[in-house]
Amino acid sequence: IDQSSGKLYFSSTGNAVGNDKLWEVELSTGNTRLMAIGLRNPYGLAVDSQGQVLVSENYINSISVVTPQSAATSLTTIEGVSSVPVWGSKQTLAGNGSTTGAYLDGFGAAAKFDQPNGVGLALDGALLVADQGGHRIRRIGSYSTKQILPQGLFLDALTGDRKSTRLNS
Repeated sequence: IDQSSGKLYFSSTGNAVGNDKLWEVELSTGNTRLMAIGLRNPYGLAVDSQGQVLVSENYINSISVVTPQSAATSLTTIEGVSSVPVWGSKQTLAGNGSTTGAYLDGFGAAAKFDQPNGVGLALDGALLVADQGGHRIRRIGSYSTKQILPQGLFLDALTGDRKSTRLNS
């Protein structure tokens, strides 16, 4: 739920690979809009301060950003219903779309994940990603802000790696 806009975002999975969707519900009216199509096992969702929806795509080891638009960006067919408007534009923020998981810090397509699952936003607006297969909390955003973490949890400021031992799932 995006507290500032009163909108609920959720993903749905289809019965075909790449048929997953992102939806938006205006809680005050119940109006529902399709925001993105063609997602690959969307797992975690977070909404940033600009209203963009950040999505972890577990199957392709990537993080995408869906930007809501004021006009439909395309039309699609869902379960026999044609001309369903899509109200968001999707771009890859990090990861290269590979179905083979790996770990590598980098910007954009140079970053590699291994089953990114949960996502959340830090107080400074950076995106935190639970990289399940990599046993790490990954950070996308500003690396210069000092983070205050729970007692006993120490992360490398550049990589997001736990300094003492790997996290276990």
